[in-house]
Parts: sequence; C-alpha cells; structure tokens
Amino acid sequence: PKGNVIIDTGNNDKTITDAEGWWGPLAKGFGLKMTKDDAIPAQLGKIGLKTDDIKYVVVGHLHLDHGGNVSQFPNATLVTQEDELKAAWWPDVGFSVYYIPGDFADTKKMNIVRLNGDLDLFDDGSVRVMRAPGHTPGSQFVVVKLPKTGSVILTSDVVYLKENLDKNLIPPIPGTVNPGDAYRSYQRVRLIRDANNAQIFYGHDPEIFKATKKAPEFYD
Repeated sequence: PKGNVIIDTGNNDKTITDAEGWWGPLAKGFGLKMTKDDAIPAQLGKIGLKTDDIKYVVVGHLHLDHGGNVSQFPNATLVTQEDELKAAWWPDVGFSVYYIPGDFADTKKMNIVRLNGDLDLFDDGSVRVMRAPGHTPGSQFVVVKLPKTGSVILTSDVVYLKENLDKNLIPPIPGTVNPGDAYRSYQRVRLIRDANNAQIFYGHDPEIFKATKKAPEFYD
C-alpha cells in the first residue's frame, strides 16, 4: 500500500470561530488563538492537497490538540493504538477534559487500524509507527525516512520539549497518565534517534517550531 499520510490533525477547526464553545474553559486557559490560515484545508492546500487526498491519518494520541480534525478525513484509514481509542471514548477520572467526543465521533464510521504495538505502515521502513505510552495510554510516535533529509522522528506528545528528553523531565503540565511509562518511552525515542542518526521534531517545543520549515516549504 502507498498513499499520502497526515500525522496528527491539530485543534478542531471549529476553534477558529468558536474556541470557548468547542474547548470550554481550556480555550482561555491555554490561550488558544487560531486563524483561518491554520485550518486543515488551508494548510493542505499550500502543498496542493485536499482532505480527500489523504489515505492514512496517524495520530500520536487523541487529545484535543492532536486528534481534533480526524473527522475531516472520513475516507482515510485511522492508525491508532487500541488503548488510545478506549482512553478517548471511556477516559479515566481526571483525564476526560483532554478528550472532546465531538472531535472523534465519526471514528466509529472510519476504517481503523487498531494497534497493540508497532507498525511499518508501507512495509518498507519509510513510515514506522512506534508504540510509546505514558503521556496517554495509547501514545505513539512516528519515524519517517526521507530520501535526502534522512530519518526524522515526529514525537507528538511522547516528548513535549527537547529539554524533556535531554534532562529526562516530565513536562510541567497536568495530564501525563503514567510517568514511568513516559520515561521508558523517552528511552525508546533516544535509542531510535541514535540508531538512525535521526532528527527530532518535538510536539510542543516553540524554539524547534521556529526553526522548522512551514508549508509550502518541505523536507525531502
């Protein structure tokens, strides 16, 4: 199999016009500010694609800022851990605030690859989905092998900031389900980084984001 892959889908586009209506008090708490240019169709359009051109949606997890737009890809195959689906639909006490049912309500109609481990998506090492619980029960990161850039690790929230990996720190935010698993997942990221001489793109590191190419620029 081949096809276009999107990794994480960001905040639901409805937050552009009604942030508090969709996110509730978290919108103000996180200082959420979205513009029309941030919308999924706008960003895909910068590289000449539409939502229907996406064949696989891989989510690092289904929190509101990563799985917010999975429903915009009804014809794609969702790739997630079985544990994450359960955590999203039936969250433990204290963690439900990070999952918005409206974000992933349509997943019941989607074709889903329900993982309990790793997946080499195309069986050629170009896109590898790696199980890494801790931040959530079914967190995962993705290793992409590019022809010129080489291997790239997209951590999603398995690792929030570069400092977290460098200093072995859990991020100073609520919501980490299992710190012990998170530390073990950090080590997994390090091992894969070192074995593949990989660059790492962290889920929420502002300095890394500033230095990262933005669409329509790309890494090849």
